Amino acid sequence: MKKQVFAFIKYGLYGIFTTIINFILFIFMKEHGMHYIYANSLSYFIAVFINYILNRNYVFEKSTQQIKVVIAEFMKFIFVRVTALAMDNVFFYILVDHYELHIYVTKVFLSFASIIVTYFLSKNFVFERTENE
Repeated sequence: MKKQVFAFIKYGLYGIFTTIINFILFIFMKEHGMHYIYANSLSYFIAVFINYILNRNYVFEKSTQQIKVVIAEFMKFIFVRVTALAMDNVFFYILVDHYELHIYVTKVFLSFASIIVTYFLSKNFVFERTENE
């Protein structure tokens, strides 16, 4: 139990770190004329790549280096994150365009909601423990 709590805390800290990267990139792209949904998607993918490396090596501490396993794991990670991004973009559009919420406040709220949801999906689907771990 203690190890799970520590993993969740590490996941949260790395999630906050990559969320800050995501947010900085988002602001930069948006302020340079990119549509907010495109900026959200591009900044998200960059942050996701960094997040995968941090999660694999420091949160879920996966030791296997077999290319087949790493590729399968990465594909599951991308699937979870693309699904999360699609949901994020839908809620982003609804909250900003229909409810006229502030774009940056909405971005922060959706980012933190995504951290919580993707933790459980990553733990139980992407980085699931194998018999020899």
